[in-house]
Amino acid sequence: MKRAGALASAMIMAGLLAGCGGDGGSSEASATESYCDSLKDTKEQIDALQGGGAGGAADLQKAVDSMQQLATESPDAVQSEWETVDTAFTELEKGLQEAGLSLNDLPKLMQNPNNLPEGVDRQKLMELGPKLQQAFGGQELQQSMDAISKHAKKECGVELGS
Repeated sequence: MKRAGALASAMIMAGLLAGCGGDGGSSEASATESYCDSLKDTKEQIDALQGGGAGGAADLQKAVDSMQQLATESPDAVQSEWETVDTAFTELEKGLQEAGLSLNDLPKLMQNPNNLPEGVDRQKLMELGPKLQQAFGGQELQQSMDAISKHAKKECGVELGS
């Protein structure tokens, strides 16, 4: 099932790219520090994923959870950008769940896209592709990630995607 492999690959790449975060440098310093700390933790998780660490599936879930948490902690300067990122990952998780998959299944599918776990709804999996292409393939997400990255570097001293 080549399409499943391509889909899984696109989702992993989107996850790696969306590991960008911003900082809350506008209000009180402690909130900014907390946000920057969370951002630094997320960067480490994304870097571990890119390095192909042993806990790939767990790291992917942890990274997505952290990014979704960053969306709730984000400062006003990048709040709408984080909402865009959060929406994409919420769509990913929802679509995977509807198809009978989880984020933890993606690394296994990357290794062998023909070895779908039992109970996967192939039709829903096929329908997931266009939804994810819209959520992760659009210019809006890329612009949001770029803005988050610039903000992270300026306010937290964190260079994302390096």
